[in-house]
Amino acid sequence: MREILNGEQPGNTPEVCVDLMPGTRFRYSGGGYAVLQQLLIDIMKQPFPVLMRELVLEPLGMAHSTYEQPLPAIRARQAAVGHRKSGKPVAGDWYVYPEMAAAGLWTTPSDLARFALNLQCALAELPHPLLSTATIREMLTPQVQSGDERGAVGLGIFVQGEGPGARFGHPGDNAGFTSCWLSLAREGQGCVLMNSSDNGWPLQQELLQAIAQVYGWPEPSKSLASGVTTSHFA
Repeated sequence: MREILNGEQPGNTPEVCVDLMPGTRFRYSGGGYAVLQQLLIDIMKQPFPVLMRELVLEPLGMAHSTYEQPLPAIRARQAAVGHRKSGKPVAGDWYVYPEMAAAGLWTTPSDLARFALNLQCALAELPHPLLSTATIREMLTPQVQSGDERGAVGLGIFVQGEGPGARFGHPGDNAGFTSCWLSLAREGQGCVLMNSSDNGWPLQQELLQAIAQVYGWPEPSKSLASGVTTSHFA
C-alpha cells in the first residue's frame, strides 16, 4: 500500500498527494480512500480485510462479501468473470486491487442492499447495528455539489433531491464490472444492480427507470441548494 501511495513500482498510478485545499470543491478520489486504508492499518494493526469483516461486513450480515485481494480459492469459485467493452473476458477473469478501500470489495446485490437498508433504518429511527444515527445522518447530508448529474455529495455517498423522492446511493465500476446502488431516503425502497461487463451502464439505466415506474417511486424534488432533479447516478 505504501508503494502505491508513493507512486512506486509495482503500482501503476502516480503518488497520492494533496494538491487542493480540502473542502473547497468536489473531486472523486480513490487515492483518498487509499490513505484511509493505510490509516486504519496503522492504527488498528490488522490487515484491512480483517478490519472490514469485523467492523462492517459481519455486523450487517454481509456473509457473501469480502475485501480479500486476491480472492481465496473458495471465493474465486463463486466470483463472476469480468468482460471488457469488446465482450472479451478480463485477462485472468478479474483484476487484483491492492487499493482495497477504493476498489477491493467483492459483494453481491443482496449484501450491498443490506448495507443500504442499515442507512435507511437509521433515517427512520429503527434499530441498526453499524454506526450512530447522528453519523449516518451526516453521511447522507449534502456536503458539496459534484458538478454533474450525480447531484450533491455526502460523506462518500451521493445524495439527490428533497421530499418523498429524496435518494442516495453510488455507482461503481472496476475493469469488467459495473454496478449501481440507489435507495429512497424516506420510502424504505431501493435497488442494487450489478453487471459483469463494462457495457452495463445503459442496461442499468433502463432497469432503474422500469423499477421506479413499477414501484411508483416519487421523483426527487428540486433541491434549493443544488437545483438537481436527476434520478440516477451513472
